[in-house]
Amino acid sequence: MVTVVRELQDPAAEVRLRAVRELAAIGDPAAVPDLARLLTDDNEAVVFSVAGALAEFGDPRAADPLLAAFRRRTGEIRHALADALGALKVREAVPDLLAALDDEDELVQGSSADALAAIGDVSAADGLVARFTTADWHARYSIAGALAALRPATAVTPMLDALHHQDPGVRADAAYVLGHLGGTEVTAALLECLRDQDPDVRCLAANALGDLGEAGALPVLRELAEHDHAPMSQDVQITTNLYRVSEMATTVIGRLTRADEG
Repeated sequence: MVTVVRELQDPAAEVRLRAVRELAAIGDPAAVPDLARLLTDDNEAVVFSVAGALAEFGDPRAADPLLAAFRRRTGEIRHALADALGALKVREAVPDLLAALDDEDELVQGSSADALAAIGDVSAADGLVARFTTADWHARYSIAGALAALRPATAVTPMLDALHHQDPGVRADAAYVLGHLGGTEVTAALLECLRDQDPDVRCLAANALGDLGEAGALPVLRELAEHDHAPMSQDVQITTNLYRVSEMATTVIGRLTRADEG
């Protein structure tokens, strides 16, 4: 391994990159400090590979160098650094990751939200909620995932309000988040969403009611399963692996029925 470590200092970027990959494959944590020093490399491909390797190692010694690199770097490379910070659950990175939700690069925004979800610090919830309705669709998808993972009680009211947003994408993502929060008011609002004009909203509201185990939704779900053959957007089709609202309703009916029988 000593020879490979020496190659991390080679003048040729392709040699350094190969060395990083070899050390990652070897998997010896003794290489972590040497890899972390390479986060200052001027070649982004090398830094990208180093970030991925450090994420795989999961060694806390890499936390400070990763955070320093995240603060110093600009551009798309920050999304790989955010991923690594999330993998290592670096709580000190929470303020920086929240700020990165406003980054001009949508990959950085999304990875920062994903990292906040992985870190699991509920103190990030207010910052995530504040950006929920203003973020572009890619970042909002990740923000919704983070809120669903954190399950902050403080998000219930803002998500209920978001169900009335003019953008159906916002309404659909809010329904998804509410499916992880629950409560009497949430159930009533999601039942109303089954009548929303947008197929994605109806689909994700149905799924949310299934996640909450709301058997009271079965009559409306059966109606959707029989009559609502509207196709969802391609994004929702890919996420759910379903094509029409009726298919989601049928799937949720099956889940609720099995849960009731169990």
